Amino acid sequence: MLSALSLSSSRYVGIVLLLAIGVRLAWVLAIDTQPASDFLFMHTAALQVAEGKYLFRDSEYFLTWAYQIGFTLYEALIIHLLGTNLIFLKLFNILFSVGTAYLLYVIATHVFNPACGRIALLFYAMYVPNIILCSVLTNQHISTFLFVLGCYFVVRKGLAAKYDWLLVSLCWAIGNMFRPLGSFYLVGFLVYTAVFQIYDRYKKNKRPRVAKALGVLLVYFIMQQLISYAFVNTSFIQVPLANKEPYWKFVVGLNESTLGSWSLEDDRAVAQYPVGDERNRKELQMIGERIEDNSQLFVLFAKKFALFWGSADTSVDWSLKDLDKPKLSVVLIIIERLSYLALTLFGFLSVVFLLRKRGNPQVVFFLLLLLGYAALHLVIEIQARYRFDIMPCLFILQSYGVYVCMTYKKERSCF
Repeated sequence: MLSALSLSSSRYVGIVLLLAIGVRLAWVLAIDTQPASDFLFMHTAALQVAEGKYLFRDSEYFLTWAYQIGFTLYEALIIHLLGTNLIFLKLFNILFSVGTAYLLYVIATHVFNPACGRIALLFYAMYVPNIILCSVLTNQHISTFLFVLGCYFVVRKGLAAKYDWLLVSLCWAIGNMFRPLGSFYLVGFLVYTAVFQIYDRYKKNKRPRVAKALGVLLVYFIMQQLISYAFVNTSFIQVPLANKEPYWKFVVGLNESTLGSWSLEDDRAVAQYPVGDERNRKELQMIGERIEDNSQLFVLFAKKFALFWGSADTSVDWSLKDLDKPKLSVVLIIIERLSYLALTLFGFLSVVFLLRKRGNPQVVFFLLLLLGYAALHLVIEIQARYRFDIMPCLFILQSYGVYVCMTYKKERSCF
């Protein structure tokens, strides 16, 4: 790796990006993953939209989870322009996956140093789940790219830049159209900004920073309303672009018997009530019952934390679903487990090293996001694939841990 890091930046980045594209393209051409579960609902609806049919509007799925229409229309646009072959959608998965890898290179270079940028790029480009999920029609590729792009504008110049605050809100608002995590990033941004951009005693002329932070909040929510208004008034959906069952993930997440995973019993318990106030009241009742015993609640949190962050990634299951490739599955799971262990180890070392020295406060933004995501999933539904959304933060952090270990080893070899 040391010899690879000695290449010029442009040559190194070019080689890794070409390698990333190559392995992803080879995977999607070799593995014919078909849409399943929620992705099947959205792809089926996208095929209808591409034909000018809007039958999906009356389905309970889209009436309940109206926010899924964003990704459905994105797929419909590609199908309309390029055709119904799944390969076209998967090629865009590759584009956004590789684009995210490049963004991590730029961010880690800016936050730490060029060597960390190269490490983050290589590790993200070759991480097994990032490769094999390119054959899955998940909304996570495009949303992750947009959320990370917004993070780049946060740390590039912060609130000192003239228009970066506007780009942050636009990226996250559009990203939220594909996956409803925009508000999470917005909260992380506001906490980071309040601590390091506004209340920092060394910062002068704070009024413009406060105005820009409020501007991010305002533009984000205006964009949400405009997108929802556009979808409703163009007859793509019948209800505003929102989650009509806001308490469901908390009901599932606080289920002790399933350790926060989806529950058939819970689904049956709430399905007898119509979506709306009646179902919301039932779900709030179930949540109230599940948080009564505080001692058991903390035990549940501990078990959920271990399960969410320690279980094997399900990307292999999603990608090789119904393809009968048990040997390949075992090999990929082993590689994923070893690489994930290395990522978490170097990520932990990075935090230890950073605590020992006063570094760039921008790295705290990504640590806040990672910790906030972990805290959020203590109380809501967990699935191993949900780790995918926050993994870029771990790749940025672990790059510094790898860099310090490599530097230490190099210094030791000089004596």
